[in-house]
Amino acid sequence: MKKHVQYLYLAFTIEIVFLFFLKNSLEFIVSPIIISSAGIFLSIYPYFMLKNNGNSFIIEPTKNNIKYYLNLKPVFIVFIALCIVTIIIANIVIERHPININQSDIIPFIDEVFVNRFLKGEYVYSIYSGFNYGTFTPGYLPFHWGPFVLSKLINLNFQWVSVIAFLIACFFYLIYLIKNIINKTWLLIHLSLPFLLLYIIYYTSGGSAVQSIEVMVMAYYLLLSITLFSDNVIVKSIGLLLPMLSRYSFLFWVPIYFYNLFKTNFKIFIWVSLILLSLVFILFVIPFVIPNPQILLNMNSNYITSTVEEWNGQSWQAPTDRPFQLFQGIGFASWFYTFANGTLVQKIELTKTFMLVISASSMFIILGLYHKVRMVINEKLFSLLALKVMLTLFYAFIIIPYDYLNWVPLMVSIVILSRINYQNLTNKQ
Repeated sequence: MKKHVQYLYLAFTIEIVFLFFLKNSLEFIVSPIIISSAGIFLSIYPYFMLKNNGNSFIIEPTKNNIKYYLNLKPVFIVFIALCIVTIIIANIVIERHPININQSDIIPFIDEVFVNRFLKGEYVYSIYSGFNYGTFTPGYLPFHWGPFVLSKLINLNFQWVSVIAFLIACFFYLIYLIKNIINKTWLLIHLSLPFLLLYIIYYTSGGSAVQSIEVMVMAYYLLLSITLFSDNVIVKSIGLLLPMLSRYSFLFWVPIYFYNLFKTNFKIFIWVSLILLSLVFILFVIPFVIPNPQILLNMNSNYITSTVEEWNGQSWQAPTDRPFQLFQGIGFASWFYTFANGTLVQKIELTKTFMLVISASSMFIILGLYHKVRMVINEKLFSLLALKVMLTLFYAFIIIPYDYLNWVPLMVSIVILSRINYQNLTNKQ
């Protein structure tokens, strides 16, 4: 089994190396194939591991005794130390990269459009003109901008919101690890992985990290991934709610998840469905959709304008240069730009259509294979692996492959690795 485990770590390492250190080293044809292949491998290889050895992955939480919990003081000390180091590094990066609309308009857009409107009691999804996007309906969902309202109220630099969200998510990840891993060495290794990933991001992409809000979205998906293994319906519902009211990227996974719940535990399926729907209605539908249902059709109506700008290249590029964001070796949008026929808008629409088709097809394939796969994989791990598949494919074919978008699936990879049954690996039962 040791060799099989190493393959998973190798796939994760390949994801890290080609996203951060060797980005575009093999140009736009090969690099995205390597990144997406590593992600898909992490999603499907556990099936073959479990088929050959049913104890390859943790199925039920460990029965940790009181003595075990009393010996966890060093673990919490390490966690606190990692948090302190994170705050120190984040402060350095934030000071080096203050909010600059010329570098990224995400935080200024959230501040001017959503936060200011909300605090003034205005309707946040009213039509807006500006940011060189023309006139459009703002499309960010509540958990994409909501945390920044509190930041504004307490006069906290918006760049710290993502850092705080990340540390909170890591705390709950620690609790999750304690409940599942007895061996302290492996516990500390896995506790360190999200922090290590963040440090790599700060080192290689510090500006993107603190001028976007992707680190906060990473925190959402870390929480989602660990709550899949909870039996508490409120915990499961909140884990789903955070990404659901943040971004659309996991929507094709949601039917897979609920079908899995329906087939395995109908009671939990009903409760999670009711709680999640209630929260979505309270936090989004009632305050924002009912006053103006038209926003559901008009949200992100500016995507063509913003996408065309990116596909035309940056202002600092020569007219003959390939668009910077498309040719970073991340995602397959560059293939459509290079090889598809038609105008730029037609190529964009083709890319969008292909992304939707590949996502929908993958969803139906996974649902079609559900009963066969579930004979080998338990229902909670199945949901996690399916999430990794769907996110990998979605971001591989996204229209504008910003490098920071691909940080999110890495959090799912980390949780997959945390499920490995190291007691079985060391033959200690």
